[in-house]
Amino acid sequence: MDLHGKAIDGGVGSPVLLGATLAYAALSGVALVGVGTLPAASESGAQLVDWFREHGNSVRWFMWMSTVATPPLAVMMALMRRLLPVPHRDVFLFGAIAYMSIIPVWTWTWGGFGCM
Repeated sequence: MDLHGKAIDGGVGSPVLLGATLAYAALSGVALVGVGTLPAASESGAQLVDWFREHGNSVRWFMWMSTVATPPLAVMMALMRRLLPVPHRDVFLFGAIAYMSIIPVWTWTWGGFGCM
């Protein structure tokens, strides 16, 4: 609903918003579960290389599942942005763009490491 009580397409009760949210959650969950136990932050460079060699296939699946999860995330954020008042929706948009820009950098870097 908008400020005047009128229904907005893609609003809180939107099946598209619910579907996009569930698709993103499911794809991200499968990606994270599939990669298994992550390396510790205190591991040495040689230990990280060994971890990526042992888990290369899982890391590549993680990368692809995260990539496939990006369109549902974009739909979800676009629909959620419409629910916010004017100054807040712009701040949300900047955060959404930053988040969606950094995820491919991270996942594709991991994908490259997984090919070692």
